[in-house]
Amino acid sequence: MITQTLGNTCTVTVTDAAGCIATDLFHLKTFVMEEISITMGSSSPLCLGDSLLLFTSIWQNVPPGTTYLWSTGETSADIYVYGSGTYSVTATAASINCTVTASINVVFNPVPDPAPVIVGPATLCSGQSATLTVSGGPFASYIWIPPGSSGSTLDITEPGNYILGVTNSFRLLPALTTSISCPGARSQYSMALPPFVPGKTAPWK
Repeated sequence: MITQTLGNTCTVTVTDAAGCIATDLFHLKTFVMEEISITMGSSSPLCLGDSLLLFTSIWQNVPPGTTYLWSTGETSADIYVYGSGTYSVTATAASINCTVTASINVVFNPVPDPAPVIVGPATLCSGQSATLTVSGGPFASYIWIPPGSSGSTLDITEPGNYILGVTNSFRLLPALTTSISCPGARSQYSMALPPFVPGKTAPWK
């Protein structure tokens, strides 16, 4: 005879032919799949070319052997997606004859077309001037390093490295870098030294 005594605790009583009685306790573990949800691994705006992790969460205890089937055909509990659309997953626990389903809508925003490009001279020496211009877009904002403009053009008078970050209406895009050099320019730390003649004081001392 089995008797439920408290919650999921049960008592089993066995009586043999001689009238001997043995009693023991055991605990029942209840598996209930009331609801499944899909959570996105990032809350940041997404652009085409990104990836997004979708992972499942099931309320209550998940029965052993629970299987998953996504609308993409994948069968793991978590998946990566790379494009816009509605993604759904069905979790099935055959051991308790239970199936739950959830879906989520994902949006990947377009990247600017054409992509941003810094247009300007490849060479420039001190005292000269030039303008760097950004093609592509449209873009919502511009960030130049070194700073000097908040627009699509930057006036420069020195060679060096110039970095640009642009944002579309969703987020900051990967930075661009252009390097401008002065042909034949020597390092400011270098100098030509006259030959040393033994017995004479070096002229640079």
